[in-house]
Amino acid sequence: MQVIGWALAVGVTLFVAGAQNPQRPDGPALFRERCADCHGADAKGDRGPDVTRLWMNDGADERAMKTIRTGVAGSIMPPSSAPDEEIRAIVAYLRSRSRPVAHRRQPVESGAHAGDS
Repeated sequence: MQVIGWALAVGVTLFVAGAQNPQRPDGPALFRERCADCHGADAKGDRGPDVTRLWMNDGADERAMKTIRTGVAGSIMPPSSAPDEEIRAIVAYLRSRSRPVAHRRQPVESGAHAGDS
């Protein structure tokens, strides 16, 4: 009887833990399954463009979500009906793969010298 009580307690604990921590979509696996055929296994482009350069400007997550959701008219990029959680997982994966952006130095105006105020 004590074994049944222990097993029941463990089962309830695992059930509650699973409900509180639902499994998150696997961004890398979703990318490989749905995107890599066109964007390449490394996301740096193939038939589709390099998507590691999306994070050069602010708002890239929202633009990427919208592009994945709506597709690109006149291209091979179809719209997606995937749940938002899966699209967010793909976007997070792509952001993790993004290339660092080197900040460009502002050109010195003619007649000014570097260090002048």
